[in-house]
Amino acid sequence: MASNVRLIFKTALLIVVSIFIYLCWMYALSRGDELSGTLHFGLYSQFFQHLTGLVTLLILAIPYCLWVKPLPVGRFQGRQAALFALGMLAIYLSCFLAEKVMHIPNEPWVKMMLSLPALPLSAFVFTAVVLAPLSEEIVFRGVLLNIFITRNPWTGYVGAVLLAVIFSMMHGQYKHLITFIELFAVALLLSLARLRSGGLLLPVLLHAEAGVIAMLLNL
Repeated sequence: MASNVRLIFKTALLIVVSIFIYLCWMYALSRGDELSGTLHFGLYSQFFQHLTGLVTLLILAIPYCLWVKPLPVGRFQGRQAALFALGMLAIYLSCFLAEKVMHIPNEPWVKMMLSLPALPLSAFVFTAVVLAPLSEEIVFRGVLLNIFITRNPWTGYVGAVLLAVIFSMMHGQYKHLITFIELFAVALLLSLARLRSGGLLLPVLLHAEAGVIAMLLNL
């Protein structure tokens, strides 16, 4: 009986803390956007958003890892990493070809960001390849997916699907349905990488790869 009570308490604590961290992260993103406007650096809004979000997460991650649940780096195996990297490339190429066949134009937001002047463009590229992978993977494949990682493997896969829906829907800057399908597939792959590798290193690297591929295909 006592063990069941402890398990329920630990699960409830994990859920509450994870949601709290997610909300803090979202708030930090919004404050970063406001900060860029206040400083008259509107062209750097993505950079400021993810920078404030990442700093917030790093502050919260210390007590989270100590008292709630660890956020492991995980194993990096060359063959496994290569297979996931090919899977990521396949997702983007498939969606790219589908867009061409259906004559779907490039996302207006991506086109706008890639047409920025040199310095803001450099900040955007750094954000897409470094800051966003770190902050989004800590939140989604770290803190939130931890809720679903139990002794029963199937709970992790259920969590992967649910989080893929949330991950794709939170990117409201996009307009085309196929982009949301692409994001859903990417999120599933990243969660699978987290579950198979046992940590965040592989998902972060794959997320960075996704950012590079997305920009190259939209040039």
